[in-house]
Amino acid sequence: MKIAYDNQIFNLQKYGGISRYYTELASQLYDKSIDTKIFAGLHRNEYIKKYDASFVIGKQITYLPKTASIFLNTNNVLADSYFNIKRPDIVHRTYYNNKNKLKKSINVITVYDMIHELFPDDFSAKDNTADLKSITIKQADHVICISESTKKDLLKIYDIPESNVSVTYLGYHSLRNIKSNFIEDGNIDNLDRPFLLFVGHRGGYKNFLKFLKAVSISKRLVKDFDIVAFGGGKFSLDEKRYISELGFHEDQVKNIQGGDDILSILYSKATLFVYPSLYEGFGLPPLEAMDHGCPVICSNTSSIPEVVGNAALKFSPLDIEDMNCTMEKAIYDCSIRDNLVLAGLERTKNFSWEKCAANTLKVYRSIL
Repeated sequence: MKIAYDNQIFNLQKYGGISRYYTELASQLYDKSIDTKIFAGLHRNEYIKKYDASFVIGKQITYLPKTASIFLNTNNVLADSYFNIKRPDIVHRTYYNNKNKLKKSINVITVYDMIHELFPDDFSAKDNTADLKSITIKQADHVICISESTKKDLLKIYDIPESNVSVTYLGYHSLRNIKSNFIEDGNIDNLDRPFLLFVGHRGGYKNFLKFLKAVSISKRLVKDFDIVAFGGGKFSLDEKRYISELGFHEDQVKNIQGGDDILSILYSKATLFVYPSLYEGFGLPPLEAMDHGCPVICSNTSSIPEVVGNAALKFSPLDIEDMNCTMEKAIYDCSIRDNLVLAGLERTKNFSWEKCAANTLKVYRSIL
């Protein structure tokens, strides 16, 4: 069996969850002596730069701008030309920017979520991801979804046979052994009070503002805890204004930027990880938190219950009172907290990149 992954996500992402997924998946198969190639062309990705030409075909261009569509289009043409000559059994498209269907190989695409379709108002009117995605899905011979929830949403929106859709869960990287002295735009040394942790982008369906509101209605939580929002860029003026209106004192709600090294430290120090998102295609942060022995509470929507199982307390993300009560229960009831920590460490054993690759390989073999 010959398997090939195209260039798209490696041209678009220097770092990122999707390019990490494909790097882990492809490298697992390659290490098992399966004929696997990534055709990356001129790329900007950090994850694949360490591999030699027997696995990754391409060259990293460190100054390649993120919006360099000319490079992406050129790479698309070169990749398709290579695939038409080499004729791999399966070509796995890594994103939605290539509109061409390869006739000499089986075309596979992974769908991560249906956020663009379900939350269109969270995106710019110029964002054409949903249109490109629609074309790619309809052209694909097989679609892989990263959760049963995503598969369910996909089949509701697109008229494609269920037999053409499979589910393979993601793996995840343990961050606990990462060591670095580099800190970007944020000093973690001044975290002298216990804190609640939020990770990632904060706008729209990520539901950060309701999380702040849920904390603010509890005098006990406000008295005992700071809030740390990791990543997602610096707070906007509107966010700062809202934080002040809720009554948090100066510097009680902190924004810290950085890499996985800093995130690992925050997971280890946090009293509680809160994941209030309205929708996720999978959601890795709860697993990362569990891996660090940090108790997790999360939304009871979309794929999130699939991922956390019984290892997290769940709440309705639109119900501020419910979110607040769940936070207090997880923090102030020691037996519940201890059980969450133990259950979380056990839950992470269900997800690995090795398992993800093995299940994906089963899908490939089933469609040949």
